Amino acid sequence: TLQKMKRFRNKIYFTEIDHKLILNLRQWMTKQGNLKTTIEGNIATFKKFLNAAKKQGILLPIEIDDIKVGNTTGNRTDLKASEVNRLFEYYKSSFIAPYNQLVLGYFLFSCFTGLRVSEVMSIERTQFDEGFFEYFEMKKNRMQRRNINASTRTLLQHCENLFVEKKDPIYMNRQIKVIANTCGISKKISFHVGRHTFATNFLRAGGDVVSLQNLLGHSSIKQTMIYVHIVESEVNEKVFIIDKLFN
Repeated sequence: TLQKMKRFRNKIYFTEIDHKLILNLRQWMTKQGNLKTTIEGNIATFKKFLNAAKKQGILLPIEIDDIKVGNTTGNRTDLKASEVNRLFEYYKSSFIAPYNQLVLGYFLFSCFTGLRVSEVMSIERTQFDEGFFEYFEMKKNRMQRRNINASTRTLLQHCENLFVEKKDPIYMNRQIKVIANTCGISKKISFHVGRHTFATNFLRAGGDVVSLQNLLGHSSIKQTMIYVHIVESEVNEKVFIIDKLFN
């Protein structure tokens, strides 16, 4: 959150923190392509910082209790492997429009790697080597290296402009909904769904939670356990299959 605030405005004086600044901050994060839940989480963190400042005797031109924080969890929509494959086949088809192929390529890359939209957009095509690629992990402010899997290689092979021509996150969020609808997927899709999709499918394929934590860059295992609970709930639902035999 601190790094994001610095990008919003390098110096913010306590005397400037009013309702207008909070509104401008929300609008700026929206333009950066942040989801509503991400924005609310950042505002919650900012609010905690202001409370700490108030306890130190710092006067603020705003009542902290007047800063309302919305839902910070949201729904963890994800795509099953069959739905990702449907999108992948559309991506490789000859009748997909170039602008849709580019957007879908970036989204599928997130589905295959779990990277955030900011991380995906930071990558240049030249950062892909024979066996790995590098990207800038925003939350930890460092360069990371990741192996290239076969699915990612296919993405690069089918679109020469992927990681050359970049797209605005807001445009991609809007267009990915159109693409999903074209492929018969009725779920509420945004770019961040790609990250959730990677996490759940990694666990469905037999991946372990500690490895997933490292791949997602979570600072706490509690964040990663959310995906474990999602997959476990799916397994628990299958107990009702036995009823088909006796009812």
